[in-house]
Amino acid sequence: MLGGIKYVDYSLATRTMAFDINKLKWDNKILCISGIDAGLFPAPVQSGTAVGKITQEMADALGLSHDTILVMGAHDQTNDEVLKHATPSDVRNELNSQIELAVSWGLMPSHFDRHMHTVTLDSDFYDIYVALSQKYNTMYQIVKTEYEEFAINTKTLDYLIGIGGEPGLSLEQKYDCLYQTLQNIKPGVTQLTVHPVIDTPEIRYIIPDWYERYYEYQIFMADETLKIIKENNIKLISYKDLINMKG
Repeated sequence: MLGGIKYVDYSLATRTMAFDINKLKWDNKILCISGIDAGLFPAPVQSGTAVGKITQEMADALGLSHDTILVMGAHDQTNDEVLKHATPSDVRNELNSQIELAVSWGLMPSHFDRHMHTVTLDSDFYDIYVALSQKYNTMYQIVKTEYEEFAINTKTLDYLIGIGGEPGLSLEQKYDCLYQTLQNIKPGVTQLTVHPVIDTPEIRYIIPDWYERYYEYQIFMADETLKIIKENNIKLISYKDLINMKG
């Protein structure tokens, strides 16, 4: 843990189905019926709350200042809050700050992602998104239905898809879903979105369905996956390739 004390924001707490959204605390009745000790749960706090400083051990490991303040984030299901409360200036400053921080770490973005469709909630937000991609000479993620809606002349993706299948599938079942998805990819530019992780105690703590993402890691490290890609004449490209195509 970064700060040595466990916290959770309200939006993530609600996903446990054991959080009282009116009193903003763990629901003792539900926990009692379930036989779960409330002491096992982290303290719930509002997103944006400063919850302390990073531990010296973690600061040294990550190369951060020992005075780094930890601020509670939020789950991406709350992106509608951005539309309700953020101004275009707020969005521009936030996006630019994130990009500048990545660049300061030596990480030049390959493209910009409109994560959970937040920047497509408002046309002003979208204009900022496009303008920043031009400023940093990179691509922005956009699919066909969106560039038609926003009257954007430059397209990047024809399709945006996932592996497919319902939650809770076994590793073998997810393999089958992926291979069926690859066999049915249509002509055009398709982004296949995956969330691969390795199995660590931290991942198990922060992601309830961590094994789903670990399965995706195993699938995309498998030689059989590359074989299926080649057999279906799928050409692997990067966003850098799309920049060159655009030029």
